[in-house]
Amino acid sequence: AYFEIMEACGLFNRGQYANSAELFTNIAQKVTDKKSLRIISLLNELVNGYAQWDVFNHKEAVRLIGRNLKMLDDVAEIKKFHLPNMTGLPEDVRMNFTFLEKVRNKKLSFELIYDLLANALRRAELEKKYEDATARTYSAIEKTAKLRLLDKYGIDNSACYSDKIPEGSREKYTEKYSKSSGKLAFGALASFELLLELGDVYGERFARRDKIKSHMTERNYSILGHGIHPIDKSKFDALFEDALALLDITVDDLPRFAQFDLRG
Repeated sequence: AYFEIMEACGLFNRGQYANSAELFTNIAQKVTDKKSLRIISLLNELVNGYAQWDVFNHKEAVRLIGRNLKMLDDVAEIKKFHLPNMTGLPEDVRMNFTFLEKVRNKKLSFELIYDLLANALRRAELEKKYEDATARTYSAIEKTAKLRLLDKYGIDNSACYSDKIPEGSREKYTEKYSKSSGKLAFGALASFELLLELGDVYGERFARRDKIKSHMTERNYSILGHGIHPIDKSKFDALFEDALALLDITVDDLPRFAQFDLRG
């Protein structure tokens, strides 16, 4: 099973989490030794937990990863020819799990936005899927504005009454964004403009990013947006840097999935 196990671990390291879990499942069906089967089953559940996390099924990811943390410590000490070097894996998985528990409740939070950006980075770095990565980054920017308005000012940009809008912008927002329900609904750009009028730091950060509007427009004209123009690495990088600047973080603040050490 050595080569298949290494292939499964390699798939995991390249961001192919579901494929890795499927291969571990196939390996488990062929293993007869009970001790080896327990180890393969653990790795299968662990990898499947990350596969669930990668598609934002945080609750199931918590269940699968969490129940294997203790056994992973024991397995990491086993020296067997068919396992990769897992000495540092338990600590990395535990750090991931600590973050994962913060986003399991499905509520909009800055941790969830960080998770979305980390997901975008995996799509870009591991798979070179810049369209997908940019779509996730754009969503993170939208959610940043939404969360800040809601948490700080009680304004829901998808459904708010006009009296929630500052008087100086009330007439303009009412005229442009009124819906049949009598409430207002507006997008990311209008949200950041409102934050700027409120003197909010997030609005000020947005205003300082001279090219962020054009970067967001590029996404809207992309294949996964409303147009036909593909997104390349440079366009993704530009929007991703905008997102980090809005949040006042670096890439090191984002969660990084654990990886198998295949060096021997």
